[in-house]
Amino acid sequence: MDSPAPAPSPDKPSAPTAPFESPPPLPAPPPFVAPEQHRATPVAGQLTGGWTNVFWFSWAAVAGSWAAIWASSRTTGLSTWWLGPEADPANVFLNLLPFVAPLALAVAGLGRARFLPWWGVGGALVQGAIAVGDLDGPGNYGLIQLAVAVGAMAVSVASFGGMYRRAR
Repeated sequence: MDSPAPAPSPDKPSAPTAPFESPPPLPAPPPFVAPEQHRATPVAGQLTGGWTNVFWFSWAAVAGSWAAIWASSRTTGLSTWWLGPEADPANVFLNLLPFVAPLALAVAGLGRARFLPWWGVGGALVQGAIAVGDLDGPGNYGLIQLAVAVGAMAVSVASFGGMYRRAR
């Protein structure tokens, strides 16, 4: 046996009384509370927040520059020593050698590792050593690689200015 549906109560109408009745106002949003700093207290040897961003972004750009050199070398057919000729390419580990330092330093920058400027100087020297191998090669790729290494060195040396030091 089906029972009839309950009738709406007279004190709570089921439909708006006016055809264009506005909904009730929304509650006010909660007050703004600044987020807590998500990083621990800085330690001597770490970079400040701004310099950390400059550092990791610059080293990611260095990796992008080497990728552009790779693509340009393959497009023009003028090979670098670390790529080898297209008909007889170098070992894949040798192909990826120029990317190890920039990507490792970019990741270390994101993780706010200590002593990044020193690591950056070392990475720029590695990049310069790779570039020296192509200085006498075709297409002036060695000069382009050397310019990228010099730029990476400049950013790494400049970032010493943003390194926290021990209080005296």
